[in-house]
Amino acid sequence: MYTIHTETLPTADKKNHIDELRGLLTVDDLSALLKINKSWVYGKLHSRTLPFPVVYVGRFPRFRAADVARYLESQTRPAGAA
Repeated sequence: MYTIHTETLPTADKKNHIDELRGLLTVDDLSALLKINKSWVYGKLHSRTLPFPVVYVGRFPRFRAADVARYLESQTRPAGAA
């Protein structure tokens, strides 16, 4: 388990900071959420062509759930639109 040091943050910022960390997705999480292969995610990471930001925790890529949700919302089209 990781320790989150938030002693220096104001109380409201502590909650936002911790909530943001809980909203991080792993490659497995992202591929399951989008129903795509992990290899697609790794390929996009390698070519740096993911349509949303990547947060690295050490060498491990993570994705903010809010960024992924924003991207998905931007890709939503009305039924019958090409």
